[in-house]
Amino acid sequence: MARERFAVYNTAMGETLAIIEMNDNLLRPEAGIVDPTSLTLRPIKSGGVFTLLPVEDHTVDALRKVYAAYRNIKEKPCPLFSTMMGRTDNLLETINLLFGEVEYTVIESAEDMTLLLNPKSKSEHKFKTAKHSILGDMLAKVLDENSPQTTNDK
Repeated sequence: MARERFAVYNTAMGETLAIIEMNDNLLRPEAGIVDPTSLTLRPIKSGGVFTLLPVEDHTVDALRKVYAAYRNIKEKPCPLFSTMMGRTDNLLETINLLFGEVEYTVIESAEDMTLLLNPKSKSEHKFKTAKHSILGDMLAKVLDENSPQTTNDK
């Protein structure tokens, strides 16, 4: 099962409530969480004012920012030392994105989504979370792809 990531967006208030991660099978109509065409939450109480906005992969976003900051330093003239220091600080801040963790709330059922949207119940419920570190995820993927496959040659 593939995991999908979304921002739970409150259309009435114009704000993001949470960023979530959920299995793609929960997007099917029979799961009872979303209308698959509009990504509006249903039949959850007050679900009509919330929608799911696909979240761009944080890895792609961070790498784009690092590349833009690097190009800014390498390609643009810099007549002042203070400008160069500002650009270098910007590059270091964007590189920190590679080491930081992004935390997603894991939604496993329609009940989890209801508890996320209902503030009275949210404080009593402990949500599962998934933390992702860009370099950590890249390292895990490389190690997984290059790990020796053990076979039974008996």
